[in-house]
Amino acid sequence: MRTFVLRARAAPTDSAKLLASVGGDAHAEILAHTLMNAIFVAQSHRPDVVVYLVLESTQDYSRSIRFEASAMHEIGGFNEAALLAKVAKALDASRGMGKEETRPVESGVTVQTISFERLVQQLAENHQLYVMEKKGKPIREQAFQGNPCFLLTDHIPMPKNTFHTLDRLGATRITLGKTMLFASQCVVLIHHALDQRQG
Repeated sequence: MRTFVLRARAAPTDSAKLLASVGGDAHAEILAHTLMNAIFVAQSHRPDVVVYLVLESTQDYSRSIRFEASAMHEIGGFNEAALLAKVAKALDASRGMGKEETRPVESGVTVQTISFERLVQQLAENHQLYVMEKKGKPIREQAFQGNPCFLLTDHIPMPKNTFHTLDRLGATRITLGKTMLFASQCVVLIHHALDQRQG
């Protein structure tokens, strides 16, 4: 199983605001592009992938939307609008939730009111964490075992104190090169690196 967590610090947890922010400063389209590149391949999807989108621009609690590729049905189209509609549906389903509640949205999709830090703490219990960092270990030199979980961020860099938390959780810092890439591009390169090893 491969797990990806995208921390979208600027993404609104209100569905109308989210959809209105596409192409704007919040860059909501990053959510759709990352989801698309994590789950889909030509004429199919990757069954062994889970994606968490953590939206943090909120009046109450961050929202973590979990997509399990093997359980998803009727995705509605291989395009930005269809995938953002899935995110919006999950946000609508999360209205009125208390802290750290979980609700099913549809087959393969659940939403939880949980912070990025708390989610990562939970994932660390049965995943090896990897975080993108410019000065990290080159991915080609990194061995991967068990359930790797890759932590990504939107256009807003991960705060320094988050790296301290991740270090305490045993996260490994890896890099895909000197050029800063979009999260959606990182996902493609990570998949490629792991696919090559599976031969």
